[in-house]
Amino acid sequence: MKLFRGILGLSFSMIITSCTLGLQNKSVDSLNNSLTSVDTPISEELTSDLNSQASSDIPSTSVLPNSSTSNSTSIFDPNAPLTFEDVFDIHNTIKIDINVSKEELVKIQDDFYEYDRRGLKSPIYRRCDEVTIIINKNGRDYVYSYEDVGIRMKGNTSRTDFIDERSGDIYNNIHFKLSFEETFDNPLYYKESERTIWTDSAAKLAREDRKFFEMSKLDLRFNRCEDHAFIREYYALEMFRDFGILSQHSNFGQVVIHEGNKSPFNYGLYLVTEPLNKSFIKHSLESTKTYIGMADWNEEKNGTIGVSGSKYGQLYKASYGLGSGLGRADFTSTDDRLFGIEPEDASYLPVYELKTNKDTNDHSLIKNMISTIMNKSADEIASKIDMEYFTMYEAIATVLGDPDDLRNNYNNYAMYFRRTDGKMVIIPIDQDRVLGISKYWDPTGSAMTEVSPFSNRAEGAGENQQNNLYNKTILADTTYASLYKENLKKVLDSKWIKEETFNEIYNIVKNHYENISHTSIFNLEWSLEDFYRGSDQNMSFAVYIQNKMKTINRALNIGDDNDDNNDNDDKLNVIANYTTFYLTGEMDNWNKTTEEYKFKREESYLYTYDYIIDRESLECKIYTTDDGGRWLRSENGGYLQFHGDNIRLIFDKDFIQRVLHFEINTLTGKMSWSIYFNTWN
Repeated sequence: MKLFRGILGLSFSMIITSCTLGLQNKSVDSLNNSLTSVDTPISEELTSDLNSQASSDIPSTSVLPNSSTSNSTSIFDPNAPLTFEDVFDIHNTIKIDINVSKEELVKIQDDFYEYDRRGLKSPIYRRCDEVTIIINKNGRDYVYSYEDVGIRMKGNTSRTDFIDERSGDIYNNIHFKLSFEETFDNPLYYKESERTIWTDSAAKLAREDRKFFEMSKLDLRFNRCEDHAFIREYYALEMFRDFGILSQHSNFGQVVIHEGNKSPFNYGLYLVTEPLNKSFIKHSLESTKTYIGMADWNEEKNGTIGVSGSKYGQLYKASYGLGSGLGRADFTSTDDRLFGIEPEDASYLPVYELKTNKDTNDHSLIKNMISTIMNKSADEIASKIDMEYFTMYEAIATVLGDPDDLRNNYNNYAMYFRRTDGKMVIIPIDQDRVLGISKYWDPTGSAMTEVSPFSNRAEGAGENQQNNLYNKTILADTTYASLYKENLKKVLDSKWIKEETFNEIYNIVKNHYENISHTSIFNLEWSLEDFYRGSDQNMSFAVYIQNKMKTINRALNIGDDNDDNNDNDDKLNVIANYTTFYLTGEMDNWNKTTEEYKFKREESYLYTYDYIIDRESLECKIYTTDDGGRWLRSENGGYLQFHGDNIRLIFDKDFIQRVLHFEINTLTGKMSWSIYFNTWN
């Protein structure tokens, strides 16, 4: 079915920018007579109306809506264009058709191989012939078509090969990033035969300013952790925003790859997310939504803290610091090499990557903040960080239970330093391991449900908390611990921990996309029921919330009057009053209970022991000298029992010198263990 191509009030030079389809080493000036004509005549009256409606909210390449489903219409109302909010309204559906050649897809894979070999991530965008985004609102299709769009692989550990280079057959899901502003002329990235030669400077400037609803890029994330409910990452981002925490807008969309003459490849359901850049700050503060401590956009852009003459504060994305070998984003160093922008040749990635004001080297705000966290008191930390905002962020994060966040793995967050007062606020990103998602990685053996809100561990990193933002505030200071507790109670009293809220959103998304989520690669059934088996399976939302609330309520000394299931009470009482535990067995002898093998008491109810793996097999038991001395045993994550069988573990040789971490939780009556992949030191 053809698309009606109506150009909305664009200058001729802007039209040129959307017509470099498939060009290789060609002058843009030669395109002046090669514009695609309109498939259906447009009246002068309608054209005039369209021109009058052109604004920054309308994508630079936009076409008339056209019926693509049996129950949609082609009625077009130029006085009611879609808005940014419409794009991210889950009541509206999205389909993204990506026309790209096999050769360009293979280049994406080759880029992955080359940069992965160097421990880096490729920054190179390859060329889509055309990207068409269809938004259906109230039965109408609104179609936005862009030619010559950049596409690259996105993600960290999700990056992988995905296409057969000979046949062009796609066999793996990957995350994508689309760029509407890519000019394809960087000689560091593109061979001479691949580059676009821009001889019209106005046309190039127009391309650099081309946007989709003021977004220069768009992130597309597949359901990597196999969430059968499909919605948990979206749910977390909405939950943060509802409590006044800055978070990216997202919606769902079907992604289809059109690769030459091959049949369309259904990549299935993706999360469509706005990019983390300065437009995100502007969109957030222009909206009617109120964020904790944040001024509206007019006041923020006229603030005086930060880079002189800029409208934007300093926005940083935390990362692993790829290629730099400089550590992690845990606020424990102010080494100059930690801060910067990704260099054009992508030779490394800073730990704290600046996303705004990139033409400066002014990192004074973030350095002063980290130095204060490292060396000063809680009250002085509060002069650099909005603590009302932070304690609310952390209360939500605690309930969500992500082992890969700021607290638990020093990861998946960004920071914005406000122009109004210079204080920092946290922005959560990549929330794909929340609310019981434990597929492929379950560092606690309980999908984070047994982690206390006052735990002093970084669970994902497998160590005691290194970040003094936690150690000096919510874990030690009465004022900020109390504020954190109050915010935790607000979250516990909210709609967001109720099954009906989760189920309502689940049903909206399922009704829209159930038929297309069965992809050309694998099929994941929609379900609210997950049967937790550690990292083999996720935990359902309902079970996660029930277990997590028990842990939080105990820590807050809140009774759970609604809990009628006391089947485990007798098991909890078995070890509730024990105070000493030892790991004994093959590593020495079965009866040795010396201090060398004694569990460390982390909290009143939490005991841990770290054993450096020195052999390929281990047989041991847990022993307590309380009550005359008794053997205890449980399956990983199970309830402790008396006189159970020995624990037998077989390790691959690669695990030698890694850390085997045991935990005993006397509140829940459980013992669990896990292996941490960082070298013990």
